[in-house]
Amino acid sequence: MTNRKEQIISFLKKDPNDAFLQYALSIEFLAENKKKEAMELLENILKNSPNYLPSYYQLGTLLYEDGEKNKALEVLKKGEILAKEKGDKHTLSELKREIQNIEIENYL
Repeated sequence: MTNRKEQIISFLKKDPNDAFLQYALSIEFLAENKKKEAMELLENILKNSPNYLPSYYQLGTLLYEDGEKNKALEVLKKGEILAKEKGDKHTLSELKREIQNIEIENYL
């Protein structure tokens, strides 16, 4: 029996540009504490599928954890604009909260 990560990789071989599958694989990498691999996938998603909203929050959070505050804010704010355009209030509130947390920490 194959595990979830192996299944995702198998599906990606059939459709390597599927943003959902790339995102799912990035989450699997995070579960394995492979942040670099996860970040590369998330950056690829935003490059090739900029309307895939979940990637903005996840990548922004990882960048912030890596000490890349300005880059994190840039990604999160782009996601905020997209969430407004899509009318996704839940994701918009998550993005706004993360932006506020980072901005507050910058002032402390």
